Amino acid sequence: MLFLYSLSVRDEASATDCLPKVVSEMRGRLAEDYQALLQFDAAVYAAGYDDRLASEYARLVLRIRDEGLYRVTDGFPRLVPASVIGGLPSGLSAVNYELNLDAAAAWLLSKTPAAAAKLLADFTK
Repeated sequence: MLFLYSLSVRDEASATDCLPKVVSEMRGRLAEDYQALLQFDAAVYAAGYDDRLASEYARLVLRIRDEGLYRVTDGFPRLVPASVIGGLPSGLSAVNYELNLDAAAAWLLSKTPAAAAKLLADFTK
């Protein structure tokens, strides 16, 4: 089963969230689950996060505008291999696309972190 968690933010001087704060909070939440903490740190580092640059990252403060957890199933707007039967056309080596989540409202499971966490915990049991 595949899920998509969307987080929409905006740069705002009076906001209170920044990347180092979010990373620290997640590490705190995962502190008792060593395996989950390792997976989280591996993902964060793979995305390019570097703890030594935390003070630089903290300069960008963000306000959360919207969030949602979606279940990606048949019909969910996406590109899949069948979308490009026979491969990409000659001359194309990569494809990027932007997803408008208004078109995915039917697959929305949750709009709050607490409800999303409960759903994910229920799915993993």
